Amino acid sequence: MKLTADEYHRGLVSGQVDSPVTVQTAAGNGPWSHPLPNQTGSMAESLPLPDRRIRFEPTDRSALLRRFHVRWEVIENDELVTRVWDNERGASTLMGVPNFGRFHRLVVEPRFLSWNDDTVFRAGDVVVRLASRVRGEASSPVGESHEGDRSSFVVEVRTIELNGKYIEIIAPETQQSARDEAYTILGLLALVLGEVAVGDVVFSEDIEHTDEGTMYGVVVARNLQMPRPVMAADEEAFDRSLSLIANLRNGGKALAVGLRWYEHGVRADSTVDKLLAFYVGLEALLGALAETRGLRSPLADIVQDERIPELFASLAEPHGQAVVDRLVARLRFVGPSILDMVEFYAREHNLGDGFVARFRYAKRARDPLMHGSTATVEKESADAAQDALARALRAELNLRQIEEIPLSDDVNHAADDI
Repeated sequence: MKLTADEYHRGLVSGQVDSPVTVQTAAGNGPWSHPLPNQTGSMAESLPLPDRRIRFEPTDRSALLRRFHVRWEVIENDELVTRVWDNERGASTLMGVPNFGRFHRLVVEPRFLSWNDDTVFRAGDVVVRLASRVRGEASSPVGESHEGDRSSFVVEVRTIELNGKYIEIIAPETQQSARDEAYTILGLLALVLGEVAVGDVVFSEDIEHTDEGTMYGVVVARNLQMPRPVMAADEEAFDRSLSLIANLRNGGKALAVGLRWYEHGVRADSTVDKLLAFYVGLEALLGALAETRGLRSPLADIVQDERIPELFASLAEPHGQAVVDRLVARLRFVGPSILDMVEFYAREHNLGDGFVARFRYAKRARDPLMHGSTATVEKESADAAQDALARALRAELNLRQIEEIPLSDDVNHAADDI
């Protein structure tokens, strides 16, 4: 769901209502709104005034005996505030998150990304904001002392407000940690908007809301090209993809891993780190997909040939029949290689020979590193790996393929070397 900043200031009302209850909102002494229809998220119609009201009207007395849980999330003073009404827990106010549970809040400053109007994206318990103003907890060292085997550190923690262009991601704990989920979503943004979306981290904090209270863990880091405008088509593409990411189940874990490694690669400083991150992301993504889609190695049929044991019969005398039998058994359990997976994926998604050539070129630079080589990795090798992973992720998310990164003829002829 995509919302404007004004719509999110009015608020999003959602919940789990197992009973026939009508929910309405109002501001101040104003009139009550129309009944809100959508339990997964309805925009409040009332004005964003300090004195907000909400009411629940049961349509029959039995509603009072069944569970209802309603949340009204709004932006107040540049911070997410969620008010919860629950007929079992009572009323609660959650700061910084849309629901109970463990979350990670990640705010980055993409200095070379621009937009005219702030936008909010919502999917499940994920919140993503393109915001012009944010606030958060900042810490700075004040002093330290060391006496014997004891050390003391004094840190000042304060709330600061920042103005500019920021991407705020609030992600819940899922099949992966909340922090990993936040960086998965940042990887998705980098894929859709380009690597300029991966800016400097300004806030990174764990937030947990339970019935007993709230726990904050704070980590703060502060660290020329033309700004890349965020287009309407970009917003629509990200909105569709975010809904898919936020609702991933076990079968989609490989996609989440691929996006995280894509984000790692974009953020990495060295070409070696970039190459390895993009390569691992591609290997994880295609390996899992090949398994779920039943990919077989081209060698699988050959090694099942009845003549295979006869070809190794002459080895029985010097090495023993048991060793020969183990060798034949191992051959017959051959699985698809990474190159088999890449070629299969290229055919399945019509990615063409360029996709395979880029992978081969990246592999040619990656393999020596895995065997202890300290050779320099050229930027073009990392670019080839990035381009291959980006194309695989875009194909999996049904995103429009972007123009290929221009690489030299060496890349396109990489198949001749492997």
